[in-house]
Amino acid sequence: LTKKFWYEFLGPSNFKGLSTAVSKIVSVDRIQEDIMKGIGLRFQKDEHPLNRGREINEAIARSQRKLALLFDDIWEALDLYEIGVFGGMSFDTSIFKIIFTTRLEDVSSQMQPDREIKIQPLGWDDSWALFAKHVGTKTLHSSHNQILDLAKSVAKECGGLPLALIVIGRAMTCKYSRGAWEDALYNLRKSPAKVQGSEKRLFSSLKLSYDNIQNDVEKECFLFCCFYPEDSTIDREELVEFWIGDGILDLEGSYHDTRNKGYAIIDRLLAACLIELKDEAWLTMHDIIRDMGL
Repeated sequence: LTKKFWYEFLGPSNFKGLSTAVSKIVSVDRIQEDIMKGIGLRFQKDEHPLNRGREINEAIARSQRKLALLFDDIWEALDLYEIGVFGGMSFDTSIFKIIFTTRLEDVSSQMQPDREIKIQPLGWDDSWALFAKHVGTKTLHSSHNQILDLAKSVAKECGGLPLALIVIGRAMTCKYSRGAWEDALYNLRKSPAKVQGSEKRLFSSLKLSYDNIQNDVEKECFLFCCFYPEDSTIDREELVEFWIGDGILDLEGSYHDTRNKGYAIIDRLLAACLIELKDEAWLTMHDIIRDMGL
């Protein structure tokens, strides 16, 4: 949803967009590096953050180009003065915007936004459309529609949460029997008692997708990805090398064949939406999926 909003906002607005993933462990250095690269400043690691902040502040104040900064997934209030993006009257708010996303209402209050938008779960029509899209019409209309009622029950258990609808939809592709859908519904409804509300729905949904992984080797490969730091980019080639070096992938046949096995596992994890493709060489993992794995 954040990506969709971001691209729709940037499209007609003529704003240059810069985004940075903040996450639970705040790194002012990394945030400033992302911003400085985006506005054409040189990042120097040994420079004090407050000095870098002043550079950023002055560069933004001088600029006449429309600029929007997105701080994604913040877990504590950010010191915008230290970062260098709170210039008071020196910033023209018609050409400079700060947007942030958070799951925590108290963090949003501390950031004192001019406008707060609370994202609600999807309504039933949109939920079903998203879920059905990822399951596929071939599966939904197999066996003379004998699974359609169960498919709708499974979709309702996702609670209107887009990530859950997508991940579970992918997991149920090619599940043609009522038994498979009844089992999925049963597993979704027996969520851990310690996880409440929307998180309970989401974690139970993601666990079903994890349980749907074909074998223990692929599960180990997925769990290995969870040990990368939050919001990391994962080198596709390096990941396969790590799997081999860690003994998760046995050297059966040639080394080339083993590497190809690793690439095939990556493709299956991508198809299940348990990891995401950043570009041809790099992968990422949604932080909620990482939390579920850990």
